[in-house]
Amino acid sequence: MTSVADVYSTHEILSQHNKFDISGNLGQFSKEPAALESDQLARNLVASVAEIVEASSVQQGPSTLLPETFAALPFAPRPLGPGNAQGNTLPQLHELVENEQGKRKHRRLDDEDEDPGQSSKTPANTKKKRKPQPMAPASRNPKASHRPGRKYEMQWRLGQAPTAGIRDTKEQSNFERVLAAISNYHQGNAGGIWKTVMLQNAAEFDGNGLCEAMAVSIMLAAGFISAGQSESASQVLNRTLPLARIMLLSQHPQLCFYLTEISMDTSNTVAGRLRSSWKNYLAPLAVHILGERHPLSILLRTPLTVEQKTRIRKEGQRVAHEEHVRAFGIYSYQTMLHLWYWARLTAALGDIPESVRMLESLVQAWEEVYSANSAVAIAAIVEQARVMLASGDAGVKVECLLGDALRRNDVLTSGQALQPQYMDAAESRLRESSLIFSRLAAFRCLGRLHVMRSNLDNAIFCLQQALDIAELNLAEESSVRKMCKTDLAAVRTMQLEQAMGGLALADPTSRLPHTTTIIPFAPVEMTGTKIP
Repeated sequence: MTSVADVYSTHEILSQHNKFDISGNLGQFSKEPAALESDQLARNLVASVAEIVEASSVQQGPSTLLPETFAALPFAPRPLGPGNAQGNTLPQLHELVENEQGKRKHRRLDDEDEDPGQSSKTPANTKKKRKPQPMAPASRNPKASHRPGRKYEMQWRLGQAPTAGIRDTKEQSNFERVLAAISNYHQGNAGGIWKTVMLQNAAEFDGNGLCEAMAVSIMLAAGFISAGQSESASQVLNRTLPLARIMLLSQHPQLCFYLTEISMDTSNTVAGRLRSSWKNYLAPLAVHILGERHPLSILLRTPLTVEQKTRIRKEGQRVAHEEHVRAFGIYSYQTMLHLWYWARLTAALGDIPESVRMLESLVQAWEEVYSANSAVAIAAIVEQARVMLASGDAGVKVECLLGDALRRNDVLTSGQALQPQYMDAAESRLRESSLIFSRLAAFRCLGRLHVMRSNLDNAIFCLQQALDIAELNLAEESSVRKMCKTDLAAVRTMQLEQAMGGLALADPTSRLPHTTTIIPFAPVEMTGTKIP
């Protein structure tokens, strides 16, 4: 048996041996470069400790004491610094031992806190019972990544994000809205009101000249205003304005392109300003009668710029003509009458050659459909001559056109004309009521042609012929009869000034009412429509 004194002496020798030899071995490490790998230092340290323990056990001989074990180091070896190179490694080992002992101490305290009711003899339950915690619902929003390049990842994968669509401006939207309203008016009525009327009574539209007559009366009123005859203009308007309600309710095919013209007129002339006032009168009336969503209400009330109005005057008439062809056919009276009106508008916009071309093709078409001596063909010939006069052309061709129109008119009036190959309600109506106005329009054009040639005597003769025909066939309060008097009075005044040597005008026709007042159709008072 080994005595207690021998055991203590053995431990004392072992501790002294460890102190000197461990420091000696560490001193050898300090002589090496500090840049050695940490794992090599750990292996050397473990090997040195093992040799010391083996040597100590050999000197003591066999003993009943168990050899002291060394637990695995709970740390990763670190490279030696300048302080460790001088042999100061024992304080680090003491820190490790103290840390390990502190951990064990805290572990025992945790076990005692978990089960304070148990006795010291009863082993503590190391498995703590915990209540199951409810799991929070997973968020649907993806977690934001903190990677610096995350914000560029989707752009790199999918490309640049699409830009927002460019919205049309309000002015452009209004332009498209008006064009759509013109098309919707024709498409909506073609399958409803117009189709029913054409099946029941095809002459209803062709025989109704109210829209034509109101357009004529408005232009005559503008002529009276420019001539300084406001009283005559008021009389014409008083007979025309009360019929606006009937015109809107008729939903006539001519109504849309006529309202398009008066709504889009941007000229600063007397006729342009009167048309603007006429539109302002019709706009609230259309909303009250037809509703604010009706195409005619949209056409009259939608604000447009001057440039857009000029475009609508062209584009709107083109759309209207296409819809007329689709609804009535290319050679119907309604379609051909719109072509006549479109040519007149084209001349007002300044494109005289195109207007003349349209009227020439219209004359040929009407001569083929009806006959050479037809009222519709005469109206187209007179309009062609008027357009050429308005452009300043006072040549022989214009005079020949007017002479041809008067000859055809005489044939129809005398009853010598053969029965036309096609007679519809429009041709019949024009023969009954408009031949006189075609004749008056031709004489008025001839009077202006001679004024442009400075031949005032011939001009007075032609205008006197027109007045005689008007006094013979029209009532005294007729607006066309008054217009013939106005023409004749203006030319006689110019003749008097010329005789006195005071006439020096670059454009003598400026003293006369505008050529737009020359229309080969009947005004409102000749339609027989009663004022409601």
